[in-house]
Amino acid sequence: MNTQLTKIVETVIPSRIITLSLLLLASQLNAQVVTNRVSTVPSGAVFFVDGTAYTSPQVFLWQSGTKHVLQINPQNDAALSTRYATEGWTDSTGAFSAPISSVTVTANSVITDYKAAVTVQHKVAISLFNYSTEGGRSTNPCAYPGSPNLPVSNNPGVVFPGIVYVGGICYDTSQTIWVNAASNLSLAAYPFPGFVFQGWSVNTSAPDAFVGTIIVNGPLVLNPRFAPGKRVTFYTDPPELQVRVDGTNVKTVQQDLNVPVNKPGVFDFGEGQNIVLGAPSPQRDSGQNWWVFDSFSTGGGQNSIYKVTDVNIATSIIARFKKGISVSMATNPPNLKLNIDGRENWPSQDFIWAAGSKHDIAAPALVTDSRGRKYQFMGWNHGGDPLQQLVLPGDIPSGGGIRWTANYQILPRLTVSMAQAGIRLQLDGADCIAPCTIDKPSGTNVTVAAANIVPFGEGSRFEFQGWNDGVASPARTVLLSAEDVRIGASYRTMNRLIAVADPAEGAEFRMSPPSADGFYSSDTQVTVTVEPLRGFRFRRWEGDLQGTFRTASISMAGSRLLRAALDKTAFVAEAGVRNAAGDTPIQAVSAGSIISIYGEGLGTETVVGGVSPMPQALGGITVRWNNRFLPLIFVSPQQINAVLPAEAELGDHTLYVRLATQQEISSNFKVVRNAPGLFSYFIDSTGYAVALHENGKPITPDSPAKKGETITIYGTGFGPLLRPVPEGFAVPDGILYALADKTELVAGQYTAPAISSVAAPGLIGTIASRWKLAADFPSGAAVQIKVRVNGQDSNNVLLPVE
Repeated sequence: MNTQLTKIVETVIPSRIITLSLLLLASQLNAQVVTNRVSTVPSGAVFFVDGTAYTSPQVFLWQSGTKHVLQINPQNDAALSTRYATEGWTDSTGAFSAPISSVTVTANSVITDYKAAVTVQHKVAISLFNYSTEGGRSTNPCAYPGSPNLPVSNNPGVVFPGIVYVGGICYDTSQTIWVNAASNLSLAAYPFPGFVFQGWSVNTSAPDAFVGTIIVNGPLVLNPRFAPGKRVTFYTDPPELQVRVDGTNVKTVQQDLNVPVNKPGVFDFGEGQNIVLGAPSPQRDSGQNWWVFDSFSTGGGQNSIYKVTDVNIATSIIARFKKGISVSMATNPPNLKLNIDGRENWPSQDFIWAAGSKHDIAAPALVTDSRGRKYQFMGWNHGGDPLQQLVLPGDIPSGGGIRWTANYQILPRLTVSMAQAGIRLQLDGADCIAPCTIDKPSGTNVTVAAANIVPFGEGSRFEFQGWNDGVASPARTVLLSAEDVRIGASYRTMNRLIAVADPAEGAEFRMSPPSADGFYSSDTQVTVTVEPLRGFRFRRWEGDLQGTFRTASISMAGSRLLRAALDKTAFVAEAGVRNAAGDTPIQAVSAGSIISIYGEGLGTETVVGGVSPMPQALGGITVRWNNRFLPLIFVSPQQINAVLPAEAELGDHTLYVRLATQQEISSNFKVVRNAPGLFSYFIDSTGYAVALHENGKPITPDSPAKKGETITIYGTGFGPLLRPVPEGFAVPDGILYALADKTELVAGQYTAPAISSVAAPGLIGTIASRWKLAADFPSGAAVQIKVRVNGQDSNNVLLPVE
């Protein structure tokens, strides 16, 4: 592109906007044009292209082969707060690198980009004081870095508060420096004699004495704040000892010398400061004599506060000491604790105390060493009571110090151990967990009580066996002598054996060997036998024992739980054949009577038979006596009512009950001539006699019997009839089947014979007895009555009588 075209482009189209129309224009002029971008890194610095200044990246269209001047100048204008330092030029190929501020380049198509690297710097103004040079300066303060306490001028009128170090460079007057952006700038200040440093103020912020480094993220104004200080000189009496100023140990000056400003013990403090004063105590002087701090001339003691006032007036502070005397409080045996001045936890019982001071020394009657052993006080080496007061002399004793020794004697120890850890016992009345120890004087009787039984875990316990010295009782007394005593108790591990039946009521167990409470020694082998009760059959063992044999063996190495799984079976209860009317005084039944058979699993449902003839099979159940099947009145799972044949002879017999196709179950019973029972009905659990008025209506509490009335009472088992009735059929009407034996009605002292006792018409196995109630028959809502047949009493029932 020729010069004319360049001027047209720069005039018509701004250099920062490159459009397609510009390229088209160059093409139309048939010129070879190259594109170049010129910028700074980072951007923002002023650079020049062919003499024109720019501050942002620019894109130029140059005719290939033309030369151009790129320039970036350092900015030293004092008015700037941020400037850019030149590092040099580079191009897009990486082959060109010129560490200079001005370069001449030739436009070509290979190079598309030129960059000037610059460093951003911020102005940092150090605002100090301006020293007057009138009268001359004999010494430059910054010529002596690290030594602020030095003479600085021949002119008394020139005052130098101090010097500062910024970035490691010393400054004693106000200066302006340039610092690279984001760099860390170190700060330090040294006040000269008579001044104190109060802190750095950054950009007019409040002074902060703890600022040591600052990050330069922009222009800064640093103002170190110095203020007049109060000159305080520290002395000691005697001289040349140390004092402690704000926690730092400091050597002091000598009183008889002219004190130069760089002598230790001289401080400048700021107005209003609170200075903590103290002194190492005790401490030695140059002659190796001990001294103990007493007080300061300001009136304070150790760690007292000195408040700085009147900074224009210098002052002196004297730390006073007293002669130190070496005192050693020893024990025999060594390393036992004494109470010294009300304290026992001294790191050492060797002291340096002030001459003339007083101290309370106590030797405890009993002390314990680091191993836990107890010692009894026997006396001081110099005699006297356990509690003494030591008054030190006014000067160091001729022997150089004082040594007291408290003599102790170790107490004999009783140690009680157990074979099993963690067992609790009582030692001299106090609970402890074994192993336990107690220290007592020789000749003391100590009581020891071990538990006889110690439960642990689930179903296990320890049982006391005895002491290792042959004592059998868990509780004992031990006499202590001069020597330590050790005793130990042995315990036996016992585990519990629990056997349960499922169902719970279905079985009993036999254990061999037996145990009163089910606990066995852990080395025992126990044989267990399950005995199923009537109505149950053993199926298998479960829990800690497996198998199908009723007898099995198990080790008692741990607690055991055995479960016998049972199956229910049908059975007739023991003495399960009874009078159907109720519980009678005699455990027997009478031939021809109605009997009840009690048990479990006797049937699956309740079924009532017909009245006449009565069935011999009911609900799948039959009842057999000898070779005869009994007439059945009703059947249920727990009870069967049947009629016993009149031909049953007196004596012992067996009944057989069969449910469907199952195996028969049997029950023994006894037949006697007379086993009377009276039928009853219940009102609120009260049994009343089944009895009728003369008109055939029931006698009830609402309709009681009347004296002079003839009543009928029903029962069964009264005994044989004078002639037999048809078996299994209801007694026909119009035919009397009279009872063979005498029947009486008994009510307390009242006795009366029956008018008649016959087989009840229309019923089976039932006797109807008739009585006329005489005038002397007892009256009442519930008169207790019974019948007596041939001298055999029936059960008692209640009869309402008006």
